[in-house]
Formats: sequence, C-alpha cells, structure tokens
Amino acid sequence: ANHVSQHIGNTYTASVFMGIASLIDRVGGRGDLEPGKKISVFSYGSGALATMYMLQVREPDQDRFTIEKMANALSLTKRLEAREQVMPC
Repeated sequence: ANHVSQHIGNTYTASVFMGIASLIDRVGGRGDLEPGKKISVFSYGSGALATMYMLQVREPDQDRFTIEKMANALSLTKRLEAREQVMPC
C-alpha cells in the first residue's frame, strides 16, 4: 500500500488516502480485493493524535463503483511510469 509514497515522497495528511489508492491500484487491479476482505487503516500525527479504522470490501450497489473500475480509473502505476524526470537548473 505504500508503493505510491515510495515514488512521490511523503504526502503527510494525504498519505493514508494515497495508501488506500495504491492498494486499490495494485491489489484491486489483480482482483485480490474481494467482498469480505478487511483493510486496517492507521494514521498518527506528531504524537498528539492518532486514528485507526477498518474498511471492508463489499459487493457494490451500483456497477459503476467496482474495485476493478476504481483501479482502472486511478491507473497509479501507469501514471508513475509515465512521469518525466526534470533535472533542476
């Protein structure tokens, strides 16, 4: 789930959500996030606050919100591979 952060660096507050997006892209794209699968999410700040919650994959109510469609829409791995390295001046 930390694949994206390894490539783009620390995103601070967004790191939890980038981790979920990375998980959907890499694991969901393979079809391994099936209904019933549980995902633990934990985030902590500078010692003042921490949050933990559980997500559970379920059958979508609507066909447009499937894990496969989310993975295809995110295309994080493809987007990372398509980046162009720019050297500083």
